[in-house]
Amino acid sequence: KLYNDVGEDLAYNKPVFASSCSDPKEFAPENANDGDRTTRWSSEGGAERKYWWYVDLGADYDLSLMKVFWRSNTDHKYEVLVSSDAADWEKVGTYDYTKNNIIKLKI
Repeated sequence: KLYNDVGEDLAYNKPVFASSCSDPKEFAPENANDGDRTTRWSSEGGAERKYWWYVDLGADYDLSLMKVFWRSNTDHKYEVLVSSDAADWEKVGTYDYTKNNIIKLKI
């Protein structure tokens, strides 16, 4: 979820793109921002690979908060990047994520 200063979830049901998908019927990339916490996206392959997922917000926004709901049974490290054109990316930060937590990132 990506929020602006007035609390709107800007990512809700916006177009998404992913490096891979383990099962398009059950773990489609669109599940990651469908507003349903019982669905999820899952990448294909092992944890040693680098995978990506992004949402196209359709415009530039000032973002104030990002919530990540992680459903993995293992610890991971991930990067958050932003772009206005989906070609040139700027890293906002690198984060360690522990299983079964909800992380709120101020961005």
